[in-house]
Amino acid sequence: NSHALPAGSTMAPHRRAVRRVLGLLAAVAAVVTLSGHLSSTTSTTFEKPDVILVLAGGVDRFGKPHCTVSARLKAAGQVSKVHGGVPVVTNGGGTTWKPRYTDANGYAIPEAALMAAELEDEHGVMQSQVYPEGFSDDTIGNAFFGRVMHTDLRPDWREILLVTSE
Repeated sequence: NSHALPAGSTMAPHRRAVRRVLGLLAAVAAVVTLSGHLSSTTSTTFEKPDVILVLAGGVDRFGKPHCTVSARLKAAGQVSKVHGGVPVVTNGGGTTWKPRYTDANGYAIPEAALMAAELEDEHGVMQSQVYPEGFSDDTIGNAFFGRVMHTDLRPDWREILLVTSE
């Protein structure tokens, strides 16, 4: 295990957890920026991603993802289709310092669920190919929940394409 600590490590358990979570970020091999360019963040490249991870970035008062998030979703949808339906993880519950979007009944809806709906409705990604992660409220949470809810459970998801803004 590349994230294991040396025997006899005295690192506190919470620090080990943070190191493990940050390992997800180190595992990311490529990033799609809003300009649509694929840029390698390590020397590792791949032909086809195993999974696409799209970071949230806010919604308006109507529950519509902000324009930068919509551009990320569009890019993810295009890459998924080009590669025959690569799964997409929508990543984000909300923002810690802002109230979450609520529906007409007052229920909080995670940004990831709103992003998943847009992927299906506007970009033609099948619902069965979208995996929302709606618990995280910040970047560390994105990495942690993306990992423990998705990549740790699917050993075939190792080549991760992260879609974010520049």
